[in-house]
Amino acid sequence: MPLVRHALTVPEAAFVTQSSVRGVNSEIDAGIVAGRGQTVREIGSADLLYLAAVRDLRVDLAPALRQRLRDAIAAAHEARGNTARIGHLSIALDAVEAELADRMRILNQLHDEAIEQHAEILGGEPVLRGTRIPARHVADMVRQGASLEALADEFDLTPDQVSAAILFDRVSPRQGRPPRKARRVVPAP
Repeated sequence: MPLVRHALTVPEAAFVTQSSVRGVNSEIDAGIVAGRGQTVREIGSADLLYLAAVRDLRVDLAPALRQRLRDAIAAAHEARGNTARIGHLSIALDAVEAELADRMRILNQLHDEAIEQHAEILGGEPVLRGTRIPARHVADMVRQGASLEALADEFDLTPDQVSAAILFDRVSPRQGRPPRKARRVVPAP
């Protein structure tokens, strides 16, 4: 079974590999991870394995060694090997893949079972499955201080649905332009 069904966005890859979005973007900016995609940076299976394998070491490794590690992992993954090697250094890819499997399952369940998006429901806004409640609205309310229990009671949701809305907001980039920051106007003396 493949590690991912489709390429992941940077926030999804950060969630699955337990990395920061900034760390994933840094690897793309350094040219180590491909980050292919026209409008959204996308991360494939080999790069997910690399990001998970070096998660705790990345900042301590020189870019040249990180590139060699990524290339070795990609070559082993493509050859369906269990181990990536650079000299005497070995990385057990099946152990890394097993570590990623649970978080991939959570991400797949989120997209398959918890969130739905249809043009006829709120103009295509992602909603909690079986409701007309926008997932981002629930996540925004949590960010503003509402408790999970209060939201579950107010909107007649399960705690799992509230958690799904929060996770969806975390891993799914918002569409459209980012909001403008208010300019600070300094009065003339």
